[in-house]
Amino acid sequence: MAKINSTSTPNKKNYKKPLLVGLLLLIGLCGIMAALELSNTTYIFHKKPVAVSASETTKGETVGTQSSSNKATNSTDAGVPNNSVGQDKNPTNSSSNTTGTLVEPTGNFVSNHRPSAAANQTLASSCTTTPGASCQIVFTNGGTTISLPAQTTDVGGSTFWNWKLSDYGIGQGTWAIRATATLNGQSVSAVDATNMVVAP
Repeated sequence: MAKINSTSTPNKKNYKKPLLVGLLLLIGLCGIMAALELSNTTYIFHKKPVAVSASETTKGETVGTQSSSNKATNSTDAGVPNNSVGQDKNPTNSSSNTTGTLVEPTGNFVSNHRPSAAANQTLASSCTTTPGASCQIVFTNGGTTISLPAQTTDVGGSTFWNWKLSDYGIGQGTWAIRATATLNGQSVSAVDATNMVVAP
């Protein structure tokens, strides 16, 4: 009796499944590696960036931006912090606080544009400019000019006065208001859009 050798042909479908799984794993691994490279977690395909120390930056280069507190709005009859006339709000001010560029003064140059000379109420004034600058508020009526004492602005660039009309001999009439900031030989002024009209 002759022996029949039977040979079985391999099933091609059995090879497709592991091949497909392996391909998907390879694609997933490539995606993970790409994400790690792009996020600078690994450095297989590119060099690690060299950190630059602060001492290597260019001399004289200024880092940061000017504080937004250096700007103030010029609103009518708004309150300002309490501070006596002639008192420097920031006695520790030094030229190191300045930016070197003098900013036009802003602020509430007088808290009441319609005061009464008879009432003699306390008025408040403020000036905001470059930190460390000297600021002075001047009132002019015809040929008469009266000013509040000059004060140095604080680290935020502001200074404040509380004062009375009678303290400076400001009587009834219409007074133009101007604030002048001075720093390192520079001087810049701003005029209040509203005059102060003092009633009897």
